[in-house]
Amino acid sequence: MRKKRKVHYRVSKLKRGLVLWLAMKDLWHEKLITINLILGTAAIIAPLLILFGIKFGTIETMTNRLVNDPKNLEIRPLSSRSYTPSWFDKIKKNDKVAFVIPMTRQLSSSVVLQSLSSSEKKVTADIVATSNGDPLLLQNGAVIPDENSCVLSQSLAKELDLKKGDKLKCTVARYVQKKIQQSSITLNIAAVLTPRAGFLKRIYVPLKIVENIEKYKDGLAVPQWGWKGNVSQAYPVYDGVFISVPKALDRVEQIKLISGTGFAYVNEIDLEKAKEKAGYVFDSTQKLYFIRPYKNSINADHIGSLKIKLRGKKATLYPWVKPIDAVIKNNTIEKKIKIAALPIKKIESLTLYMTSPPFKEGVMMVQEDKRQLDMPVKIESMQSDSTFGFMDAKTVGMMALLRQRDLTYDQNLNKFLLSRRGYAGFRIYAKTLEDVAPLKKFFEDKGIAVSTQAERIHEVRELDKYLTLIFWLIAIVGVIGGAATLSASLYSSVERKRKELSILRLIGLSGGMIFRFPIYQGMFIASSGVLVALLFFAIMAIVINRLFRAHLQSGESFCALTATHITVVFAAAILLAIVASGIAAYKATQTDPAEAMRDE
Repeated sequence: MRKKRKVHYRVSKLKRGLVLWLAMKDLWHEKLITINLILGTAAIIAPLLILFGIKFGTIETMTNRLVNDPKNLEIRPLSSRSYTPSWFDKIKKNDKVAFVIPMTRQLSSSVVLQSLSSSEKKVTADIVATSNGDPLLLQNGAVIPDENSCVLSQSLAKELDLKKGDKLKCTVARYVQKKIQQSSITLNIAAVLTPRAGFLKRIYVPLKIVENIEKYKDGLAVPQWGWKGNVSQAYPVYDGVFISVPKALDRVEQIKLISGTGFAYVNEIDLEKAKEKAGYVFDSTQKLYFIRPYKNSINADHIGSLKIKLRGKKATLYPWVKPIDAVIKNNTIEKKIKIAALPIKKIESLTLYMTSPPFKEGVMMVQEDKRQLDMPVKIESMQSDSTFGFMDAKTVGMMALLRQRDLTYDQNLNKFLLSRRGYAGFRIYAKTLEDVAPLKKFFEDKGIAVSTQAERIHEVRELDKYLTLIFWLIAIVGVIGGAATLSASLYSSVERKRKELSILRLIGLSGGMIFRFPIYQGMFIASSGVLVALLFFAIMAIVINRLFRAHLQSGESFCALTATHITVVFAAAILLAIVASGIAAYKATQTDPAEAMRDE
């Protein structure tokens, strides 16, 4: 019994591969017909592969050139205007922007570069700001330079005969008081850009270096580099002035105070309201007035004009600033406080007077409209029933200036300095090619004229669309023709072999086995046809790419297919073969063996 079961298993195993074996033997028996079918299938598929390969290779190469060249993602402003730091903060939050950095005025962007190894070579070049994430540098063989380094364009490096690791001298000139003044710094060369980055003579440095160069050309000092010049010192601004006079002012005298002085309103004020507003007590024997501008703040010049109007009236002026919110802190304690101006000449600057001071020395932080100012502060105790902390009027006035523009406190100079108001331009890059056109419209809607490569990108997109349409039109015709040819060939093959297939039915092959017979043959013919077509495609691709190699860069192809494309072609051809041969297979299973055996 065991032996019989074993033999039965072997017979069953043989039957499972029997149909495939018979189908292949039949194709081998009709070699010429089989080869003809394979070549016919290849003749249909090969032109489609070549057409799609050219379409894919061309578009892929052009798209890669667009994407990999940051210049195609750049949006360039066509005119200069002032862009504030807060404007750049908003632009950085745009999800279509990959990188943005300010640019200084063009007149301030020219420097003279000199190789330290050869004092005779001097080249005038444009200096451009860069920072982390700059695609122009990162995608052209460079790194982001630090505060003591720079990156050179290829043409500039060749003219100066410099390379990575060398040092150069950067000289800046300015014209002040009918004299030409020059200062210089030494920079390390962190990298040299590839030619694709551009042929202009440019040096790329951190933004801080470009800002300092612009400051120097504007006649200002750059203390950290030892460059001498003026200091952009901050000035106090006030929101109003208390006027204390021995005698009351009549209405005509009051009107004269607001005529040509920058003030708009003047009113008599009682002592209690004045104390509540200013935080300190005024002389009760004097008449008190409060004068203020319409909207804007006033400065020392406005107060000077007011003094002229009050000449001879023994008036005392007390500049007033709306109390400023501040935070004082040291290593362990942090406290919120409102700062008011105390117009007493003999109090020390950067000294805060308050009741019950939490500590003696610390840091004061003032924030106005996203602007922040930090300064060291001493804290002294004073007897007062006011909740305000007091500082000298000039310091509080300069703190009030923070509402209008950025300030910094320079500990070396012990002065409040004005920060720059804005930048003349920008260098910005979109994240993708699709983001270029929307960003262009975004800037133009805001009245900023820009230049982009949007037209070139649109041309590539249009070319891709039309080539795809042409490919599918030809592919549909080819697929229909291939399906018809394969179906007709397999159908006629089954018709010729009706007698042989009937004999197979009579000797024991089931209808399912007969159904698989032409399907196996169709799959073999289709897959063989694809292999022959791919071989022909590979040969033609090599020829085409060699013909156009002068126009191709390293790693580019004019005619190419990916592994995914080849897999899809195989799958589509086999699926088509199964469908086409299934018709013939169905016909074979419907044939009556007795009728097929009849010799008519």
